[in-house]
Amino acid sequence: MPGQGQPGSGQVGVAIALNSADASIPSALLMPLLHDTRANGKFPGVRDLKRVDIVKWIATAIQLVGYGLTGLNIVTWNVFAFFIGIVLWFAVGVMWKDRAIMIVHVGAFIAILGGYLNS
Repeated sequence: MPGQGQPGSGQVGVAIALNSADASIPSALLMPLLHDTRANGKFPGVRDLKRVDIVKWIATAIQLVGYGLTGLNIVTWNVFAFFIGIVLWFAVGVMWKDRAIMIVHVGAFIAILGGYLNS
């Protein structure tokens, strides 16, 4: 019976030694780490970020700031951070055409707006 990485197995693997024990890592996991992307003057290991990637990471950072402000009881600023993060995540949902992301963030927007107007 062929093993991983052996001819006829249908799988490609890269064997490495970890603490004197052999381990096999599928090349699909290892290749992105080893891939050289210096083409067109880019730095190795830095991949092209799409607009949606940039928006989702900015939205995530802003949401985390909102959580931190809530934890520090800095009210009003936390709500604004959440509003901005929610709008950006909604935009990500639109870019991905993912209705679940859009709906959950519309719901979050309504809930936070209602809480803000009630306070």
